[in-house]
Amino acid sequence: MGRGVFTEFWKSQKIYHWFFGLLVLLLLFRCLVSLSKVSYLNGEKDLEEEAKEEFSKYIPIINISMDFISNSQHSTRPDCPIELWNIIRTNTIPNSEIHKKLAPNFSHSEYLYHTTPSVLAAFVYKDQITVTLTSENQYNKTVYCRYFDCQRREIPDQFYSVIFPQSTVFCARRPGAKYISIARNFTDTPEFPVPIIPRLEKEPPHYFTVCMATLYGDEPKFLQIVDFIEYYKLQGATFFHIYLRNVTDYDRVLLDDYVRTGDIEIIKMHDHHWRDDFMWHNSQINDCHHRNKYYSKWTALVDIDERIEIKNEAHKTILSYLNSIHNSSIVNLHFQVQWVIKQNNTPARYKSDEQVRHTSSVNPAVQFQLTREMIFLKYQNVSQVGDIWDQPKCIIRPEKVVAMTIHVPTAVYSGERFTFIPPSVGVVRHYRNVEQRVFAGALKRMMSHGPFTIQPIPKWLSEELTKRILERIKSVYNVVDVPCRKKQSIYRMHGIDAPCWLEKRKSKIKSNHGHGHGGRPRPPRPLPRPRPPREKTNCPAAWMLWRRPQGNWGAKVFVAHINHPQAEAQCNAQGAKLTGFQTGEERMKIVGEGLKLLLLNGWQHGNIWLGAKSKPACPHAGLCAPKDAFYWTDGQTTGTDGFGWAVGQPVGLFNAGVGRQACAHQYVFASGTTYPGWRYIHGQLDDQWCSDLVSFSANKMYACGKLST
Repeated sequence: MGRGVFTEFWKSQKIYHWFFGLLVLLLLFRCLVSLSKVSYLNGEKDLEEEAKEEFSKYIPIINISMDFISNSQHSTRPDCPIELWNIIRTNTIPNSEIHKKLAPNFSHSEYLYHTTPSVLAAFVYKDQITVTLTSENQYNKTVYCRYFDCQRREIPDQFYSVIFPQSTVFCARRPGAKYISIARNFTDTPEFPVPIIPRLEKEPPHYFTVCMATLYGDEPKFLQIVDFIEYYKLQGATFFHIYLRNVTDYDRVLLDDYVRTGDIEIIKMHDHHWRDDFMWHNSQINDCHHRNKYYSKWTALVDIDERIEIKNEAHKTILSYLNSIHNSSIVNLHFQVQWVIKQNNTPARYKSDEQVRHTSSVNPAVQFQLTREMIFLKYQNVSQVGDIWDQPKCIIRPEKVVAMTIHVPTAVYSGERFTFIPPSVGVVRHYRNVEQRVFAGALKRMMSHGPFTIQPIPKWLSEELTKRILERIKSVYNVVDVPCRKKQSIYRMHGIDAPCWLEKRKSKIKSNHGHGHGGRPRPPRPLPRPRPPREKTNCPAAWMLWRRPQGNWGAKVFVAHINHPQAEAQCNAQGAKLTGFQTGEERMKIVGEGLKLLLLNGWQHGNIWLGAKSKPACPHAGLCAPKDAFYWTDGQTTGTDGFGWAVGQPVGLFNAGVGRQACAHQYVFASGTTYPGWRYIHGQLDDQWCSDLVSFSANKMYACGKLST
């Protein structure tokens, strides 16, 4: 089917040239007839003007001298002057023979239910116009390019084309065309035309740009957005294309500020056909590809939660690495992925330290220290490197690529389709939220790449990124307030009162009113009965709530191939500590959560670091009773009921290299009971060397706990 459509398409081009020649002959004949009907004195001048008007509509203006341009009328209409770059007319599409050969071999799917092409954007290059679409079920269908001048009047010079690749139409150029639309027939009413964006510089104005995949969903994003943009700016990116489906108004304020400072452009993903929010990725990738042709030498196509990082000692940044590439055949840098476990959503709003101190009741979602919530500081638990085809991401040379999928180019015009970057040189750090929102199996897929290890980003990058994020966030959200009286003085200039002023006056009137006591002082009201304190039951998402006499407690288990001090540090980063057990019930709840993670990873055994250490007076067995040998370190857990030791434990073994066993962990077995060859039981505690990573099991987890709010 694909080859037949293209054959028909190219035949139509020959028909077009015959038609064009016939049209010129008809116009010449019309001029001769007109000449016989005019007077000798005025005929020559009238003929010249009439011929100029008719020929200017149809004759290609190509390869003309600059002298002619400077002395000629650039537009047939005075209200639509034509710029010098826009006087070109072409009749063919570059690389058409390549497209014709590729078309039958391109895989495509009839995705979604569009009945129209649905134009998204258009870009003019020196030899063609590329139109990107949001439809994904129109592949290989023939269409007409419809051109419009600066007043959106149609230019009667359509071009017959075909939708190839997916969601793309290549159109010829037309003089004076400032807007363009796509229609199935040249007689159909076209969709609203979109502006044609010039991409005509001799050299791309940018060296390295970044496209962020479509933003959507319910997770707050302002902190992720600023992290993403400032991270890639430090990596050398000079412009960003942000694709937007929906974000909160609060997040949009940040995006608009980046637009104001010229760092980004926002491309709104919308058309008049049904589509769920997560279904825009293919259209976004396709538009990013064509939007950056001749606009940037290199373009990265990544999601908001992905950071390409260069690990090569010779190059600190992506820009430095790109500058080292001198082989013109390199078209696509193909990066493998490492996943980072992200346990929580990012905060919904920024609160300054001053605001938090002066707020008596602050929503836990917004009461935080900003640096502690930065994802590169909070989440450092990194998987092993995935396979080369396991969700890779790329940096491309846009003009050398024919078409893109979400992860790789489908075809290239020249050069190597793939240049695989060794993980020792560069990888993608993908912060994967453990909460499933759309894609089933995403968590299990991530966990299959264990074991996980703590891998912070380089110190220089962490420090500079922290500084830049704080500067931008405070600039946008830390609005300087003024007293109500100053606000009132400005409101009165407009003849109205400030809301705060009205509220104050209302409160004053209410407090001074006698309420029917004849002007006498109001009798004192009886003292209100003291209300019982509100029970604090708020915990972060997916944390367990434990009701304790001394105050409610939240707890959660995490996976990481780390030792006890590192596990404590990971809990501290979340405002928590390694947890203890108030009761045996809490102990079994923790091992139950650990079992779920164990099975997700495909493990048969593992252990969980806990917030317990040996007492100085009880370094080894025989000095104290087992339940009295350790103490809880989280500062809230009390008593000894939670110490469910395995038989014969703790013993406090001594090793000359690492000292005595002074920390505690809990056994987890896939069977839920025992493990062959071991005498311990699922859920029991054992003492262990605090620096241990492999004894009894290398499959490590840790349990954090903190007060509920």
